[in-house]
Amino acid sequence: MPSFLRLCAVLACTLFSTDAAAQIVQTWTPRDDLNAGLPGSIRVFEAAQTSFSLTAWYVEADLSADDGWRVRALLSDASGGTETTASFAADAEALVAINGGYYSGSQSFSLVAEDGVVSSSNIATLNRGGVPFFPTRGAFAVLEDGTPDVAWISTVDGVPYAYPTPSPNAPGVPQPQSSSTFPEGGAPWPLGTGIGGGPVLVDDGALRLTWEEEVFFGGSGVDLGVRRARTVLGYTADNRLLILVAAERSTGNGLTLTEAAEVMLDLGAVEAVNLDGGGSTSLVVGDTDLTNTTRRVASAFLLAPPPDDEPDGALYFDTGDACCYRETDGWFESANPPFYGGTPSRLNEVGDGSDTATFVFEGIGDATYELAAWWVPSTNRAGDTPYTVYQQGIPTTVRVDQRPASTSNRWNVLGRFILLPGDSVVVSDGASGGPGRFVTVDALRLSDPSAVPNTDDDRPGATAFEVFPNPAADRLTLAFETPLTRPASVSVLDVLGRVVAQTEITGARSTIALPDLAPGRYVLRVALSEGRAEPLTHRPLTIVR
Repeated sequence: MPSFLRLCAVLACTLFSTDAAAQIVQTWTPRDDLNAGLPGSIRVFEAAQTSFSLTAWYVEADLSADDGWRVRALLSDASGGTETTASFAADAEALVAINGGYYSGSQSFSLVAEDGVVSSSNIATLNRGGVPFFPTRGAFAVLEDGTPDVAWISTVDGVPYAYPTPSPNAPGVPQPQSSSTFPEGGAPWPLGTGIGGGPVLVDDGALRLTWEEEVFFGGSGVDLGVRRARTVLGYTADNRLLILVAAERSTGNGLTLTEAAEVMLDLGAVEAVNLDGGGSTSLVVGDTDLTNTTRRVASAFLLAPPPDDEPDGALYFDTGDACCYRETDGWFESANPPFYGGTPSRLNEVGDGSDTATFVFEGIGDATYELAAWWVPSTNRAGDTPYTVYQQGIPTTVRVDQRPASTSNRWNVLGRFILLPGDSVVVSDGASGGPGRFVTVDALRLSDPSAVPNTDDDRPGATAFEVFPNPAADRLTLAFETPLTRPASVSVLDVLGRVVAQTEITGARSTIALPDLAPGRYVLRVALSEGRAEPLTHRPLTIVR
C-alpha cells in the first residue's frame, strides 16, 4: 500500500478507536479480593459492563515503584521445555504472571530476555507458500534505564535490533533480511527484561496493527478479525505497565486484535503488543489462576520478587581467584556476557583432555555441599563438557551441555558432594564436541544443600550417605552425614537382586574394594542395625572396567 494510503488507514483507525474503545468496556471493577494481597503499586480490575459478552481483566502496575517486585521474563527449564503459567508463577513466587510469546513443542519462537541476557530470540525466517520471509516482530521490554518500550525486533549478528517501523512485508512481497541498516533507523536495543510476540497493536498513542508486516498472514493461527482469547502487554505515558487478558469461553467472547488495541487505548496505552493467545492465554494473580489454563507454554512474563540465586553462606570460586584457580596452556578469555564476577569466562578448543582448568577448595569445612557451576552458553559450546570432582583424590565426572540458552545467567547444579579442604574440580577439554568446538569455564559455587533430601529412600530410619566415584571401577567410598556408631552391612546386588559382594563398615567414611564384577548396573545397599529393626538405604551403582 502506498505510504499516503497507509497513513490514511492508520488515521482512520485512530479516529474510530477513541469511540469504539469506550463501547467495548464501559466499566472496570477493582478485584478487591486479589488487590488485598498485592502491594499498592499493582492493581487488578475485571470487566463489568461491556458492549458484548466479554470476560476480561487488566493489571496496572507502577514501574517506578519500589515495592519489592520487578518485571521478569522466563524461558521454561522444565522437562520438555514447557510448563503452565501457574507453574512459572509458583516457582518465581510471582505476584502476577501471564503467558509469553509463541512456541512449537519445546521451541520458543519469541524473544525472552532477562537482565540483558537473551535466552530466546524472535523468529528470524518464515515460509509462506514456499517463499521465505524475514519478519521484524513486536516485543515489549523494560530497558536498561528502567523505561518501558515496544518495538519491532530482529537479531543482527547475535544482537537484538529495534526498528521504529517494521519491515514492510506483504503477501507475495517479501523484504530483504533485516540488518543494521534495514529497515531504516534500526539500532541495538538496550533491553533489560523483555518478552516478544506480535503483532504490535498500539504505537505512539494510536492504533497501529502491523499484522501483515510481521507476517502473521498465511496460516500463522493468529487471526486478524476473529474474536479469540488475547494476552496484551503495553504501557502508559507515565510508565504504568498495562496487562490485558481476555478469555474465550462459554461465558464470554474474546477480542479481535483491533478490539484488543481499542481497549488498550481506552486504558491509556501509548504502545502495546499482542502476545500468544487462544489456549495459551493465562493470568495468574498470587495463588489465583483466573483463566484456569492448563496448557503448557514455553515462556512467561511475571511481576515477581528478584530471583534469589545467592544462598546464605555460599562459597564462590572464580577464574580470577589466585588462591584457588589454575589452568594449563590453551585457555583464552571470552568477554561474552553474562560472566560471573569480575573475570570473564575462559574458553578452550575441544581436545584430548590434557588442557585443564582446576578449582581447589581452600578454606572450606568438611561437609556436604551442593556444587553448582556458572558458564556462558553458546551454540559453539560442547554438549558434554566434563567437570571432574576429586574427593580425597577419587574422581567423579559430571558432563554438562553448555549450549542451551536456558543455562545462561544462572547457577547450574552439578550435584551434592561431601568435600574436604584441598578437594578440587577439574574442567578439561576432553569433550566430544559434536556441533560445539569449545568448552568453557567461569565459576563454581558451594552451598548448603540441606533444603534438598540427601537420600533416595524416604522411609523412616533411612540414613543419608554419598557414594563416589559412581561409576566405579575397583573401589568406592561411602561417606555418611551422620557417622555410623555400629557396624553396618554393605551389599552389592545385581539386577536380579542377588548379593554379589558384601562387607561391613563403620564410622563416617569407608573405602571398600570391589570384586571382579562384570561392567553394568547394580544396587548398593546398606543395612543399619537399630534394635530389632533394619531400615535399608540404597544407591544405584554402575561398574565400569
